[in-house]
Amino acid sequence: MTIDVTVKAKNGAIVYDVDGNRIPGDRFVSVPISPGIVTAVKAGDLDEAEVRDLPHRVMEDMARHQRFTRKHTPLRSDSE
Repeated sequence: MTIDVTVKAKNGAIVYDVDGNRIPGDRFVSVPISPGIVTAVKAGDLDEAEVRDLPHRVMEDMARHQRFTRKHTPLRSDSE
């Protein structure tokens, strides 16, 4: 499960995503969340496009993933 965040560099900051791609300062891009991205957001080097803060989005993504896996887990019969 990958959790993405939509960000752009600000104030001339040079920030790279986990894959080594530079995050542009002229447009928002979606990148996988990583410790480096979280640190850059907290430091003010990246602007987020999301309305809600990151911890709430992560918790919602985890809950959505759990609902999906619960819904799609095959049932086991007792005869196996």
